[in-house]
Amino acid sequence: MRSESQQDSGLSEATVDRVLNERPGVREATRAEVLQAIDDLDKQRAQLRLNGRRYLIDVVMQTPRRFSDAFRTAVEAELSAFAPAMLRARFHLWESGSTEQMVETLARIRGSHGLVLKAQDEPEVAEAVDRLVDAGVPVVTYTTDIPASARCGYVGIDNHGAGVTAAYLMDQWLGDSPADVLITLSRNVFRGEAEREVGFRSALRRSGRGIVEVSGSDGIDATNERLVLDALQRHPTVAAVYSVGGATRPRWPRSTRWVGSAGSFLPTTSTRTTGDCSARGAYPRCCTMICGPTPGWRCG
Repeated sequence: MRSESQQDSGLSEATVDRVLNERPGVREATRAEVLQAIDDLDKQRAQLRLNGRRYLIDVVMQTPRRFSDAFRTAVEAELSAFAPAMLRARFHLWESGSTEQMVETLARIRGSHGLVLKAQDEPEVAEAVDRLVDAGVPVVTYTTDIPASARCGYVGIDNHGAGVTAAYLMDQWLGDSPADVLITLSRNVFRGEAEREVGFRSALRRSGRGIVEVSGSDGIDATNERLVLDALQRHPTVAAVYSVGGATRPRWPRSTRWVGSAGSFLPTTSTRTTGDCSARGAYPRCCTMICGPTPGWRCG
């Protein structure tokens, strides 16, 4: 280390020795130069250790195709950034399935250096996660958590806060109207959706509005649209929809306003514009969108 530091810093061996042993007689700028050379050497050695090393991560998700496609594209775009190590990802993706299918998929994971998981918050799934962690595979849950498991961490928004925000805006926009609100969930077993629903219900409770629930669409557009239209026919007092976790791009009536973490449509005759949420795609005019707990607006 001493000779390499001397070569990298261009200083004498005696000067490097004084810095390494923290002896006096060295200017602060010179000391910093030696320490920087040591840091650079450490990084170079780390790169040499990584050179040729191969790592494999698994991504397991039950989620709509539009979501998994976007996630896969984002992950694959970042894999080369881990050079000189070689990182490869295996994807296990499906739109609709049972808890048993999720457990079986997790049980088949072999040779993985890490797992990104979007799954049901069920005891069987938590146990499957624990078995992977016990086998030395770190697990990170994404967008929806499984807190009773031994997962290493959760990556996602404050779901309860997102639901509270959506309820506040919904109540403000409905004003004095006694209208009821319809909420859609893809499936009740996903914790992220459950937390958004609880936040929304608790914040809207004081308004006295009725809440009609639609669930079981697995977030698939066509299924969600059919369920929502059927619910609207059976509940004519509904004048607003909060999409907690259902599909986000069904064909809604014109003159609607969009709000919520996953989205909600609220009938309106006014328009508002500020910012841009065009990533959500084209929506009817008179639409107001809030993307997650931080508002952003778009009309047209």
